[in-house]
Amino acid sequence: MRLKLIQLIFGALLPLFFPFGLLAQNFAYVTDALSKSVFVIDTSTNTVVTTVAVGVAPFAVAITPDGTRAYVANELSGDVSVIDTSTNTVVTTVTVGGFPLAVAITPDGDRAYVTNAPSDFVSVIDTSTNAVLTEVAVGRFPFGVAITPDGTRAYVADTSSSDVSVIATSTNTVVSTVAAGRRPIGVAITPDGTRAYVTDAPSHSVLIINTSTNTVVTTVAVGADPFAVAITPDGTRAYVPNAGSSSVSVIDTSTDTVLATIAVGGNPEGVAIRSDGTRAYVTNGPPNSVSVIDTSSNTVLTTIAAGSFPVGVATTPQPNLMELINLVKSFNLQEGIANSLEEKLRAAQAALAAGQANDLVVACNQLNAFSQEVTAKSDKMVTSAQANRLLNFANQVEAGLACH
Repeated sequence: MRLKLIQLIFGALLPLFFPFGLLAQNFAYVTDALSKSVFVIDTSTNTVVTTVAVGVAPFAVAITPDGTRAYVANELSGDVSVIDTSTNTVVTTVTVGGFPLAVAITPDGDRAYVTNAPSDFVSVIDTSTNAVLTEVAVGRFPFGVAITPDGTRAYVADTSSSDVSVIATSTNTVVSTVAAGRRPIGVAITPDGTRAYVTDAPSHSVLIINTSTNTVVTTVAVGADPFAVAITPDGTRAYVPNAGSSSVSVIDTSTDTVLATIAVGGNPEGVAIRSDGTRAYVTNGPPNSVSVIDTSSNTVLTTIAAGSFPVGVATTPQPNLMELINLVKSFNLQEGIANSLEEKLRAAQAALAAGQANDLVVACNQLNAFSQEVTAKSDKMVTSAQANRLLNFANQVEAGLACH
């Protein structure tokens, strides 16, 4: 690959500031429940750049791993608006169950899981056709949902039955039910997939589930009425907005203790972490704003006015090497090809982490070798659909690195 001169000059600096090598623009999508709209924030300037009209009472939003689509759960219209993020227009609307409150996308981008609170089931949407494939019966009043990094399990917080339903995504059946406090609401899973963090509002705490045993292993006391939870890309911190105490608790995931408590606006409910891990975006109902937190200092950098009742928030993922590794794993390829592809990506990751002037070249060469192997194995050890997805993802990583 031919690299620009500027890459050779600044190659050593890029991985120091962007450990996964991506410099692309990032946006935050914020649902505004009362205005039937989604606000789009440019996170480089922390300004609202556009507004997208959606369904009635948009409550939650999730973005596909390739960043091309945003799925918005509209609580009162019982549907999901699908936004094309390149044009910020709604391309289709998918009817689901009553009062959809949360949505999560599988790591391969093929499925969207939508909780329908009073209907007590989860709608599974095929993102290629935007049709509902099936409905999975879970506990009472399902709220938050999160999917493991390998894509094999969906964890659903069942608020009224005080448990978490674990869905096997291969069969879309509940394989385990975990007792989880009194009123579980939000759920997030660590990047290594080993633990699920679940907010329990009445007990003012976060429950931590071991995903290998599906048992609660510890509980962390936080602020009043914790709502959502988001975990940083490196897995070291969990950010929990406390709706009843106008604050965000920051949990050290290595010790499961609260490191900091950050004052934000009133009624904070939603939270999302920017893909580079440097900022947390927290929605505040009244006073109708978004607090932007610097995750290095755990201080509020700025506050953005955002509609009439902001609730859900998601940031556009910038495809990176770790996500590409997780995508390879999610396909459950034969061991030989899986190991070979992952080795190339790990080598690229190690080169970027080293921070030497020529290591960007090494990383780009490894990515090129990865793409060549995927192409060679297409329709053999890798299906054409899998190959296309891997090559598209790798191209986006290379573009972020400016490899070409």
